[in-house]
Order: sequence, then structure tokens, then C-alpha cells
Amino acid sequence: MINPDLGSWCEISVEAIAANISTMRQGLSLHTKLGIVVKGNAYGHGLVLCAREFVEAGADWLVVNSATEAAGLRAAGIGAPVYICGPIFPAEAEEIARIRASAVISDAATASALARAGCEAGRTVLPVLSCVFSSRQLGIFSRWISPCRWSMRPIRRRH
Repeated sequence: MINPDLGSWCEISVEAIAANISTMRQGLSLHTKLGIVVKGNAYGHGLVLCAREFVEAGADWLVVNSATEAAGLRAAGIGAPVYICGPIFPAEAEEIARIRASAVISDAATASALARAGCEAGRTVLPVLSCVFSSRQLGIFSRWISPCRWSMRPIRRRH
């Protein structure tokens, strides 16, 4: 029901979400995973509400901006893979491992912290290495890839 006291509102069509996911899938190969960006409270439309609908409609991944948003999805019982595309910090590594999220890494300290946290949690934290070719993207500058590769050796869990 529309509240006439509101100056504006947003209506979300579950049918349109499902149709849009279906349309996007038609352009992908069978093995391509579809990630839907729900960062910023799903652009103001409701993080949990939209995330549930996107997953129900067939999204493979949910993309958020922060560990806090990823934790919110997990707290709501959403188990789909989550990718954190915004900046993360070594202090967030344990939480990221606990909630089974993947994250973009932008430095060796964060990569090492994620590897250690994943090891301690008994799981692999999937880091996403993003090459930066301009100053407006989060990731690792292409000239750092070779040195960084060596700092990201797997950390083995000790029994």
C-alpha cells in the first residue's frame, strides 16, 4: 500500500528482477558466474530484501562494498557467495574468514592477514587480485604484481 504522506517511494518488482536475471544469463556462457552488486544497501532499495530476491532469481554471487555489509547478509541467513569490492583492512580478516566472504586485496599485509585468518578458521578466503591501471580503482598496481605474488604463498594450517 502506498503511503500518501511520503514524497517519494520505490516499488520493487520481483517479476522484473527474475526477468532481468534471466536476460543477463542468456548472454553468458554456461560456466560464467553472475554477480549482482547490492552495495550501499542495494543502492537504497534494501540490502537483505534485494539480495534474497536476486539469489532466488538465480544470481551466483552478491557484491557488497564492505565487510559490514557482507556480515549483514550472513546475519540475515543469506548463504550465497559474497564478494567485497571495497577497501578492506587486515583487522577485518578474521571477520571476513568467519562469514566466508571473498575480498579484493590491495596490499601484501591484507593478503597475508586473509590467508592467516582463513587458515585459523579452517577455510580458504578467496582473494581477488585486481590490477589497477588508473588511480580510480581499488586493487594492486600492475608493477606490484610480481613482488606481491611471492608474498601470497599459501599459509598451511598447523595441527
